[in-house]
Amino acid sequence: GARRASTRALAAERARAGGRVSLAARATEQKQSRLLQQELVRMSDTQLQCACEELAPHLLELATHAFGNYVVSKLVTRSQAHAAVHSALRGSVVPLLKHPQGSRVVQAA
Repeated sequence: GARRASTRALAAERARAGGRVSLAARATEQKQSRLLQQELVRMSDTQLQCACEELAPHLLELATHAFGNYVVSKLVTRSQAHAAVHSALRGSVVPLLKHPQGSRVVQAA
């Protein structure tokens, strides 16, 4: 089912990243999303900058994901991430407001 497909997707992502699971892939897994949220608030400015650069192309998609939206919302709590999040969501606010998870992210931003 969906869980098996998700596990396959993570395995493929891990293979592409040389054994490391991307932050975007982690954000779409329930347990990994929670861990990533905790890590985001403890990251140094340099680590956060790297995380923002890695997540930036995926932020709009993550904003409407069941688990990813929490990561994007947590990212907004860090002022250094505001530019990346705002850039990713620019022009998509109305559709996001019509989406259950997306509206949560817009409120956080």
